Amino acid sequence: MSRVGGFSEQTIRTLAERAHHHCSNPDCGTQTVMPVEGSRKTLRVGEAAHIYSIGGDMPRFRADLSEKDLEDITNGIWLCRNCHAKIDKSGDIYSAELLFKWKSEHEEYVRSGFKDRRNFRQMVFSELDARMPEASSRARQIARDLPYAWEYRLTAEILYEYAGSLAKRAGDLRSGLYTLRGRYVDPDQYYKWFSGKMAEAAEIVQSEERLINEELPMSWGDPGVSGDKYRIYEICTKIRDAFYRQIEFEEDILFTYTDDSFRPLREFFRGFSYRNLEELFKLSRDMRKVFDAEHPTGKFEFELVVSFHRDVSEINQMAMDCFVNYLNNKSIE
Repeated sequence: MSRVGGFSEQTIRTLAERAHHHCSNPDCGTQTVMPVEGSRKTLRVGEAAHIYSIGGDMPRFRADLSEKDLEDITNGIWLCRNCHAKIDKSGDIYSAELLFKWKSEHEEYVRSGFKDRRNFRQMVFSELDARMPEASSRARQIARDLPYAWEYRLTAEILYEYAGSLAKRAGDLRSGLYTLRGRYVDPDQYYKWFSGKMAEAAEIVQSEERLINEELPMSWGDPGVSGDKYRIYEICTKIRDAFYRQIEFEEDILFTYTDDSFRPLREFFRGFSYRNLEELFKLSRDMRKVFDAEHPTGKFEFELVVSFHRDVSEINQMAMDCFVNYLNNKSIE
């Protein structure tokens, strides 16, 4: 299939048709194909523009998107040639978020039968925006377009965005780049306090395993049956919240102070949440790579390992050793 500017001719044709051959910029709306007066020719001024750019020196470039992602219809918007040139010259003004909004709004405007645009712009997309408020523009576009294997693409996109945002905080925590107001726990009570925190952490890990291994596959639907995009978003958001609780757990361990005898135990957990977020990030990245191929088929297996990176009994033994060390030091004193 031939390609023009990174898009296939079929994708360009579909973008034009979905936009009803009008520029998607709501402040423009120019008809992009029209008869030439006094001639049998047709004037065409419409172009398929990339929302995320295909070159690193262009505005709105995202290095994490594959060539297949960039050439997909989800990344395209139909504009007149003037608006196309304008958005590429002023990428700081015309963000990807804005262009996704233009595209979504214009396609709904076309579906509405060209209602009064001034009123229409305030009405469209209320359900999708209300039910997927924290999803990225690209994720919401996938949820609108429902492309091939959209359930897995939507999952990968949402988890990728969530993992990336959480990993920054977890990485800063691991590197000691921020502190929180701490608290002091009496050393005689620290072992008991720590045992309670471990039980809390175990519940977090168990909830993550249920969400990822049971609830998420159910949201995709049975083979041959369409999934539930809102349920996918809901489960992915719960997964994000569970991983955020891991960060809060690590913060609680690191910023709760007591006798120095327990310092090895506290330092063991430094980077705990970041290591697990790396696994989530890798999972979402590997899922996205599957769709670098054209219409991939077959069975794909992914594994997400969420753990304390040491057996729980060993961690409990470490806590007991620290407590015994504290008692020995206390008796010497």
